Amino acid sequence: LERYLQQNDVSFDLTRRIKQRTKAQMRSRKPLIKKDVDALSMLSLKLSSELDWEVSKKHLSDHAFFLMVATIRMSSAYTLSSRAVTQRVHVTGDTIFLATVRASETYFLVRGAMVYTL
Repeated sequence: LERYLQQNDVSFDLTRRIKQRTKAQMRSRKPLIKKDVDALSMLSLKLSSELDWEVSKKHLSDHAFFLMVATIRMSSAYTLSSRAVTQRVHVTGDTIFLATVRASETYFLVRGAMVYTL
C-alpha cells in the first residue's frame, strides 16, 4: 500500500486517510466471504456453484423469483447464485452507493443496518 501511494504521488492528507481506513478494516473482525478463503478457489465449477447456492439460499429463497428458479431447476439456481450474486461485507462508514450514480446492482441486506444520507 505504502509503495503504491508513493509511486502514484498521492497527497499526504489522502495517504493518511487511506492508511487510517485500511488499518481499521484490517483490525475489524468482519465475517469471511468466499474470496477471502484461498482454498475455495481450487474447487471445481460445479462444487463452487453448489457452495454459492448453499450460502446464498437462506437469503435468496425469501424472494419469489429465486425460489421459483430453485423449484423448477436446481442447476439454474446454482448458476444464478454463482454468477449473479456477490457477497460483500461492509463496515461502519463505508459508502455503498451514491445518489448521483445510476444503480447497476441490487443489494440484499443480510445483517446490520444502513443509513441513507444526501
